[in-house]
Amino acid sequence: MVEAENLSAVAMQFLTAAATGTGTGLGDGVANLIRERLGESPTGVGALERFERSPEDPQAADEVSELVGEAITANPAFAERLERASITARATAQGTGNTVHGNLSAVSISGRMKGNITIGPVTMSDTPKTRAALVGAGLVMVALLALGAYGGVRMLEDSSPDKNSQGSTSGGPESGQGVDPAVSGGPEGDQGVDSGTSQPLGQLAVTTPDLSASPFGWIASPVTNANGPVVANTVGAVADDPACQPVVDLTDGEPKGAEPVLLGPMSSLTSTGKGWQVKLLLREYSDEREAKDTIDHSIAAIRDCPSFTVDLSPDLVNDSVETRVIAAGDNNLAGERVEFTLRQSSETGKVQKGEEYLRMTAIRKGARLAVFYQGESSVSGLAPFAALPIEEQSKKLG
Repeated sequence: MVEAENLSAVAMQFLTAAATGTGTGLGDGVANLIRERLGESPTGVGALERFERSPEDPQAADEVSELVGEAITANPAFAERLERASITARATAQGTGNTVHGNLSAVSISGRMKGNITIGPVTMSDTPKTRAALVGAGLVMVALLALGAYGGVRMLEDSSPDKNSQGSTSGGPESGQGVDPAVSGGPEGDQGVDSGTSQPLGQLAVTTPDLSASPFGWIASPVTNANGPVVANTVGAVADDPACQPVVDLTDGEPKGAEPVLLGPMSSLTSTGKGWQVKLLLREYSDEREAKDTIDHSIAAIRDCPSFTVDLSPDLVNDSVETRVIAAGDNNLAGERVEFTLRQSSETGKVQKGEEYLRMTAIRKGARLAVFYQGESSVSGLAPFAALPIEEQSKKLG
């Protein structure tokens, strides 16, 4: 995770670009996240109003930057969303050939306004704290540029590579790369399993062009860890009640129930207009019956398991989370679709303390499932079920 001051400095570039119109809309996702967060308090609302009236005012910029930094420190979930939105905005700018003005390579000390630093359209007070933040932010932007060239992907510290996530699109057999993730092994590491797919699972995930007509402006990018694709949100997680296990299995790389013969590389979907972050997982079963059973068992689990405990990893201690089903979707359909919202909480040291809200939607087509997975610190941060690009993904499944 980027340091709070550094991330704040990067985010301020996009907020300023949005306020001045110099970013041609590319930083709107970042700006909307900041507006949403600061809009929760009268202090934040007032600071934003002053800044957006006069974005060139260094005092107004300092005030907003400080509040953004405080929000980043106080709310790790917000910090993660802001970091990913910043990466996506930068990657989008590169992909479209546009530029967000005010880049950190254009830092200069203003001679007309002694004691200020100007970065494109942004002017801030020249203090040791500001200078330190800008030095760090310059390094951050180098990282953003590198990630943007790869596809706007954030390296996930919480996703460990496993036997299903070997290889990317380059390299040789010695490094485990150059192997198509759709045939590099399912849960048992099977090679070249042919279950009737005409395309590798990685090619069946929605891409940004597929989502171009979406009203929420979704952008798709791969999720990687250690330069390889991530294929699952957890590996080996166990519910204390076997009847509740199907809920856990939907995003697990080694489910206890029906095991997919293939797991596709995970994608990250970002709504530039709303700042929503959603993971997309693809999995294929040996036949259509197993895929239907996976949906049906999940529907039964959210009906019969109002609360249960999940041990996130069999190799760790003190990593259990209390889980409660707080809502089922309105579109659950036997054998076809399941959607639900969970609340998870923990008081242990190995898991971040506090609460997290998870929302999942799984759809089936033939022997394939697409699972949309979201996690936020509040229900209000989750994308509504109806906003997900279900129809676009369904078309891709064949």
